[in-house]
Amino acid sequence: AGLALGLAGAVVALLIYATLVVRWDAALLAAALTVLFGLSVGLLVDLLVDVPRLNLWLVVIGLVLLLPPLLLALPDTTGLAEQLLAWAPTVALLRLFETGLGAADASLGGAALAVMVTTALVLVVVGWLVRRAA
Repeated sequence: AGLALGLAGAVVALLIYATLVVRWDAALLAAALTVLFGLSVGLLVDLLVDVPRLNLWLVVIGLVLLLPPLLLALPDTTGLAEQLLAWAPTVALLRLFETGLGAADASLGGAALAVMVTTALVLVVVGWLVRRAA
């Protein structure tokens, strides 16, 4: 259900911003990977957090996920820091969306790999937790 709703939301967002999209390959890749990454993080949070504390943990996790792209916006960011932050999934998704909108020219393969590896690792942890609970 989460995958279907996420993909539907991505389609709606792409239709709204269709006039701004320059590279559809990057925009579609970014949308699909964002849905998969969000779904994997959501599954992990659901398995680890009790319902009464869910809102608190969602805020904390959201801030942690937003921190790497915000660090890139600092004017004193060095080349090494940019290279390290490029492997953060949220930064990679940002680069993919920027490429889709024509603002940047990121390598689609490297950014997609960063998101896919992180998503796969999170799903492995989710599978391990489900198997351990059964």
